[in-house]
Amino acid sequence: MTGVAGLAEAGLTVTWSAQARVRTVFHDVGALVLFLRMVPWQVPGFDAARYGHRLRALHERMASGRPLTAYTHRFALLARRSIGGEGAEGR
Repeated sequence: MTGVAGLAEAGLTVTWSAQARVRTVFHDVGALVLFLRMVPWQVPGFDAARYGHRLRALHERMASGRPLTAYTHRFALLARRSIGGEGAEGR
């Protein structure tokens, strides 16, 4: 049970939803590492030491003027529980 259909199955009505494709540009590895520490769901188990070799290579790339551009899909919604609709007979 996932998404809007899952909410409906749980007795909720979605009253508003929006989504966007968001672009983030990192110009230095420190900003990337800070970001990944703040949002652990982006790279589960992220550890700078574990990714040290890749981060150093990325640092060299960024130092030559090529930033890292990442895209994510974001969504938000509001839902409410239906009152007096289906299932109200048993009250």
